[in-house]
Amino acid sequence: MSYRGRAVLRLNSVEVQCREVVIYPNSFEANYNRFGQIYVILTINYFNSSGTFVHDAAVSWAESVSTKGFTVCALKVGRNDRKTPDSGLTFVDYFMFQGSPTGSVSGRAKISDWWEGTTCKKVHLPLVS
Repeated sequence: MSYRGRAVLRLNSVEVQCREVVIYPNSFEANYNRFGQIYVILTINYFNSSGTFVHDAAVSWAESVSTKGFTVCALKVGRNDRKTPDSGLTFVDYFMFQGSPTGSVSGRAKISDWWEGTTCKKVHLPLVS
């Protein structure tokens, strides 16, 4: 089971913005023990109508993931002193899936204190027999 879409955020005058994403009913099974967790993969995209603008880096994440949807958040790095293209129009494309596709593994790593600098985590994957 999977679901994909695009959320629109505006990062023109704020550093971070969140928006609720509601998905089509019955896209996922509520029985996580039988069908597995629901995961969300996100990517940030910009439509730059000027064609010459270089934007600041941004990071996105999902909160409160459930069978009904999730909350998508995006954070623009920097000091919010640079103009963003297209009045801050920011697209977050997402792909949701439940369980692990055949032949793959999925999981998560908790990262805290990531406001500045670089933070790395080692992810241990199960052995495939």
